[in-house]
Amino acid sequence: MFGYVTVYKPELKIKDYEAYKGVYCTLCKNMGKKFGIISRLLLSYDSTFYALFRIALNDRDLSLCKAHCTFNPTKKCLKINNEKEIFDEASALTIILSYFKLEDNIKDSKGIKELLYKLLKPYFLIKVKKARKEFNGIYGIACKAMEKQEKAEKENSLMDIAAHPTAQMLKLLLALHYEDESIQRFAYMLGRVIYFMDAYDDYDKDIKEGTFNPFKETDDLVNEATIAINTSVGEMAELLTKIDIYKYRPVIENVIIYGFSNRLKEISRKYEGEISEPI
Repeated sequence: MFGYVTVYKPELKIKDYEAYKGVYCTLCKNMGKKFGIISRLLLSYDSTFYALFRIALNDRDLSLCKAHCTFNPTKKCLKINNEKEIFDEASALTIILSYFKLEDNIKDSKGIKELLYKLLKPYFLIKVKKARKEFNGIYGIACKAMEKQEKAEKENSLMDIAAHPTAQMLKLLLALHYEDESIQRFAYMLGRVIYFMDAYDDYDKDIKEGTFNPFKETDDLVNEATIAINTSVGEMAELLTKIDIYKYRPVIENVIIYGFSNRLKEISRKYEGEISEPI
């Protein structure tokens, strides 16, 4: 995952932001325990949202306490004492997707960058082997998705086809736990948003390096990327009205309504300044 699924703090109440940080901090601690302290550097907002969304779908009460931050012992944050299975899965998913991202970087890089990525690979191999041992189903879904992603990009597929493997991966991950079609479709749309955001963000780099980008043939980058992302975000917002959310609803709505829009604006400023208001 790539860090595009985040809250927009100015539009979030303090208590909701503290709740969001509690999920982030708990996942950070869990990754350190399962995969070592260095693995915490791989933690992303995307994997935090995955854990938060999974917890939000459960009607169980949370067991909370205050805990000290490992990196800043003077700072305290909320820690969730239950839902260990979800945090273990989110931790493993972070490791697995980081490994495949590294493999992709090795293929797309040359010179010093390629060498640096290859030097990191032994560490990732050790961690992904551990993650795969406990969550082989997740690894299998991610592996197949990355294979299909590589094939689609080699064939210079159209935008929707190129985005499908990542979107389908998230759908299948949620399908491991939920039969609800709205939840699965929500996950699919989330995968599309992440893929398009990443492609949009990397557009200038991909063009310079001659690597695949689904927006490469467009005549109006900002407009095409904005439409592709906002269409998926709009469907996510509609689907959310059909899903039973037991907690964190303000946080999830903040991500969809304001978080994606803010990230979209940040990326667009690199190319053509400000864009339209949130949908």
